[in-house]
Amino acid sequence: MIVGFIGLGSMGRPIATNLLRAGMPLLAFDVLPERVAPLVAAGARAAEPAEIARADLVCVSLPGPRENEEVALGDNGILARMRPGSAFMSLSTISVESCRKLQAGARSAGVDFIDSPVTGAADGARDASLVAMVGADTPVFARMTPVFDAIAKHAILVGPPPAGTVAKLVTNMLWFVNTVALAEALALGAAVGVPPDVLGSVIEQSAGSSWVAHHDMANMLSGNDDPSFSLALCCKDLQALAELESTASYSSSLAQVARARFNAARDMFGPDAGELAVSRLIEKQAGVSIRGGSKAGPLNPSQPPS
Repeated sequence: MIVGFIGLGSMGRPIATNLLRAGMPLLAFDVLPERVAPLVAAGARAAEPAEIARADLVCVSLPGPRENEEVALGDNGILARMRPGSAFMSLSTISVESCRKLQAGARSAGVDFIDSPVTGAADGARDASLVAMVGADTPVFARMTPVFDAIAKHAILVGPPPAGTVAKLVTNMLWFVNTVALAEALALGAAVGVPPDVLGSVIEQSAGSSWVAHHDMANMLSGNDDPSFSLALCCKDLQALAELESTASYSSSLAQVARARFNAARDMFGPDAGELAVSRLIEKQAGVSIRGGSKAGPLNPSQPPS
């Protein structure tokens, strides 16, 4: 299976690297040539989208709906150039509406469409320990087994597209809600004098634990905002979730709280700040610091968190 890969950012490059390690011939493209060079050194071949379109499988890992639609459906879009019977896999977190547009474009071109956003963060992409939430027909999913084996520890067939995107948006809702909740818990404890690192140890071993607590708390306590996933991307995903909710008979009040917190953090610290900058927003609102371990606690009002 010759794989074409478009989008070599913090998630795309390690995913593409793992496909190479699995022995798959790889054609690689990114708008930033410096992202392609390490893959070429590892055995991939740099290629333009027109050549990538001739691959058996084209994988796309791009920031959001606009970029995915431009690559797949825009002028000179890749789907129109692909061979009937080949496959197009979206690894991105996009909106349900965008997923349906990609699916329709693939269907028109006679191309199999795999709606497969992934979760597990950049370290999971490096370790091939991602979880893929797959929207696809069963035979197509089965045909992609070697691909998922190379990049993920679990690939779960959720249903036909856009089921994968729905699962990813709901999963990200829980991620962002947990991030806000963890920061607020640490801030509340600090406000009454419990050192955040000590409270964090309790949380990790208690019913209050979560993937976020184990994956992100050390960064939160040290003040590392985790630039591998920006506030702009968080807010993009939460907006896509809001659009999904608008089509359903139920909406989540917790998602609304998380959306408000992340939007405020983006406005305060800028869209390129890392996802955990939301904890700095909560520090400011609570008037405490949750960074610095046992030295953290109530802030001097003249010394707000940086």
